[in-house]
Amino acid sequence: NIQGGGWCYDEPGCLGRAGTALGSSKFWGPSTCGCMNTAEDGLDADCNCIFMPYGDGASFSGYREEPWPVPGSAGDVLHFRGLRNLDATLEYAKEHLGMGDAAEMVVTGTSAGGLSTFLHADRIA
Repeated sequence: NIQGGGWCYDEPGCLGRAGTALGSSKFWGPSTCGCMNTAEDGLDADCNCIFMPYGDGASFSGYREEPWPVPGSAGDVLHFRGLRNLDATLEYAKEHLGMGDAAEMVVTGTSAGGLSTFLHADRIA
């Protein structure tokens, strides 16, 4: 499940989010996510669920290798790494959670996280 949280559209807006859980992993607490098919027939015995907190303001689509300066805010920079975070999560799931052998997958999200499901469906598959 990819968490929603809206987009930031300019550097000051992104900087404002950087001090919150919608803009930085520094503010994330531990989280859990259950599988949707918790039937008594054991359908969830081989089910994994990944919850991706929303922390980039661009539906996991941004990437800049170098920090980006915030105009008019001396010394403040932004790090756009949403796409790299998505790739690292997928890599981990393939290596450690068996996603590489999955026959079926359900990708869900809300709001900007829902947009992520469309933007990255081919990448995730």
